Amino acid sequence: MSLLFYILGIFFLSLLLLLFLLLLLPFRIAINASYSEKKPAAKMDCYWIKYFLGFRCSIEDLQKLNICLWIFAIPIPFKLSLDKIKKSGQLSAEQPAYAKEKKTEKTKKRLSEYMQKFSLLKKEYREKYEVYLKKIFVSYITFTSLSLKVDLGLNDPARTGMLAAIYYFTRVYAIPFDVDFNWDFQDEVFNAYLKTKISMNLFKICLILLQLFFKNKKERKNESRRDALHATG
Repeated sequence: MSLLFYILGIFFLSLLLLLFLLLLLPFRIAINASYSEKKPAAKMDCYWIKYFLGFRCSIEDLQKLNICLWIFAIPIPFKLSLDKIKKSGQLSAEQPAYAKEKKTEKTKKRLSEYMQKFSLLKKEYREKYEVYLKKIFVSYITFTSLSLKVDLGLNDPARTGMLAAIYYFTRVYAIPFDVDFNWDFQDEVFNAYLKTKISMNLFKICLILLQLFFKNKKERKNESRRDALHATG
C-alpha cells in the first residue's frame, strides 16, 4: 500500500513539475488562412514545442475538421465531421413559419439582454481591470510575422479605384498593419491570405490573473462587510 502511495506521489509531483515548466515556456500559435475562389482554408498550430507538445487544426473543404494532438512527440490524429452541423441547420430551416418567428423573437430578446449585461461589464472593466488587461495584451502577448494579402476587384473599375483611394488615404489611421492589396480593375474578385504568429508568456499572464482574482475577492469581502455594517447600523 505504501509503495502505491509512493508511486502516486511521484506521478503527481512529476505532473506538477511539468505544468510549471509549461508555464515557463512560451505558448505559440501560428495561423495560416486563405479564401481563394470562394473556397476557405485554414490551418492553426498551437504548441509549446512544435511536433512534441501541442495540437494542429486544419480545414479545407468545409466538411471535415482535421485535428492532430502531439503528446511527447506521439501524434494522435482524428477528424470531426461538419456535415452534422449543416444538417441541423437545414432541419431548423424546415420548421413552420410561426415557430421560426417565435424563435427569432426569443433570440432577439436574449441578444438585447446580453448586450445590456455586456455594457455593464464593459463599464466595470474600464474602472477596475483595464490596467491589468492592457498589461497582458501589450507586454505578454506578441504578434510576429503578421501579413495579409488581398486580391480585390469590384464589378465596376471606377468603384475599385475609389475604394483603393480611400484605403491609401485612411490606412495609417484605420489599419494598424500593412495590407498587400492587388487591385484588379478588370474582373470582380476577392481572395485573401492571412499569416501570423502569436507568442504568449503564460507564466506572467497567470500572475496577472491571480492578482485580478485576489483583488476581486478582497473587494467582495469589503463590500460584504459594508453591507453587514449598514444592516446592523
